[in-house]
Order: sequence, then C-alpha cells, then structure tokens
Amino acid sequence: MTETRILVLIPARMAATRLPGKPLLDIGGLPMIVHVLRRAEAAQIGRVAVATDTPEIAAAVSAHGFEAVMTRSDHPSGSDRIFEALFTTKSSGMGMGLLICRSIIEAHGGRLWASPGTPYGSIFHLVLPIDETRSG
Repeated sequence: MTETRILVLIPARMAATRLPGKPLLDIGGLPMIVHVLRRAEAAQIGRVAVATDTPEIAAAVSAHGFEAVMTRSDHPSGSDRIFEALFTTKSSGMGMGLLICRSIIEAHGGRLWASPGTPYGSIFHLVLPIDETRSG
C-alpha cells in the first residue's frame, strides 16, 4: 500500500468582498490566518499551507512557521487559487498540475472541478464531451 500524503491548502486573499483584509485581522494578538493554520495543524490531517497573492499574508504565515505559496491575483475563486498552488508545490508525480490539466480539459470542451471528500480530502470530477463523429 502506498503512503497517503495529504496537503491542507487554505486560499487567502486581502480583497475579500465581504470582509476586506480578513486574513490579517488581529484576533487575540495574532492574524486570523494564523489561527486558521493552527486549527488545521491541530487536526493532524497533513501538511498545512496557505495559497495567497498577497506578500503581507505570506510574510505573516512564514513568520509563524507555516508555508505560503504565492499565486496570481486574478483568480476568480479560492478553488482556482488552490489549483495553481498545487501545481507549484507538488513534490512528485507527473508534474503537470491541476491548473494545466484543467486548461487542457477546458480547451477540449470539458470541465474539471473538485468537491469535498468524506470525511476529508477532495474528489476530482472530469467531464469530456463525446465526439460523435468518430466511429468506435
């Protein structure tokens, strides 16, 4: 049986629409993102990191001993940020990453997305259109 390596990857950005600046808001003397990271680490699920487009968030995360992965700032969602970060932090495997896989799938009219797994983890879904012009 192969060893399961789990990464808890938390997307964080300063430009949140409901509460701008939320990741660095002070809660009991610590940035909110550090509290989130500590809770994730306490769950002992796996390696914990933050995916962010903000150097100040990355600095706060690193200053408290956690890992931060810088991403582009134009992602429309946290899932997109995670896709990019997984591409940049993956230590082994095919090396293509989810971001590139999704780009290829979408170029062929398909979709790739993730949903929560139970009790933890992710389920990746892939849908590609059928080419009805080809005979099988």
